[in-house]
Amino acid sequence: MHDFIEAIKDRIAPKYFENIKTFYDKLEQYCKSESQKAKFEEGQQNVLIILPLELDYDMVFAGLVLPLLRDNLIDKSQFAEYNSAFELANSVMLIENINFGDKNEVTGIRNMLVAMAKDIRVIILKLADVLYRFRHIKNLSPQKQSELHKEAVDIYVPLASRLGLSYIKSELQDLDFSFSHPNEYKKLMKELSQDAKQREHQIETIKKQLEEMLVELGIKGEIKGRIKHPSSIYNKIKQKKYSLNQIFDIVALRVLVNNVNECY
Repeated sequence: MHDFIEAIKDRIAPKYFENIKTFYDKLEQYCKSESQKAKFEEGQQNVLIILPLELDYDMVFAGLVLPLLRDNLIDKSQFAEYNSAFELANSVMLIENINFGDKNEVTGIRNMLVAMAKDIRVIILKLADVLYRFRHIKNLSPQKQSELHKEAVDIYVPLASRLGLSYIKSELQDLDFSFSHPNEYKKLMKELSQDAKQREHQIETIKKQLEEMLVELGIKGEIKGRIKHPSSIYNKIKQKKYSLNQIFDIVALRVLVNNVNECY
């Protein structure tokens, strides 16, 4: 309990926090069986995935109860005062009943999902759910693994990109890369690890240079640097038929400033 509450405490508006804690305590007391406890834990992980976003308490409530509701492990009548959250979770379950069908139809299906949801929070909760399941894909049957892979690639990665949720999109792509091309993934990760310290040093050096430039220009800004995602690097290697040594943009830096004029 304490880990989840502590994690959300500084990321949730104070006006929502006490309501969330009250709901959390009630739900924790309700979950007595091992299966309920497991699904409650799953719900917490779902919420933590979307914690970087600005969540209202209905999103938190819905994220917590979704796995329990899906497996018929919760009696909604015991939580009547949280009906709007259960409606939100029910909307997520509604889009799960769609038959994704032929790959040629996926663009229409993505548009239909967004139209059906009406409330964009439904799509965000579903993306968190998909990411959680992909993190634990080895626990699924081969058929379920294949279905999740197809849905992630055809439906949910493009939806995450469409909504600007790049961190969900990138992790889904990396997880799918490790699932669908395990040997290539292991090989690339091994190659990347060999020069990891050198690249981290390169990022820090460039960040320092950029920070000095901003100070000289009198601009307040934030500089972020990272090594690009494995799936992104692999796609470039595959498309260009390069080796890793021929890829020169493995690191990426971003400078965030206060307005458009400061960009130039």
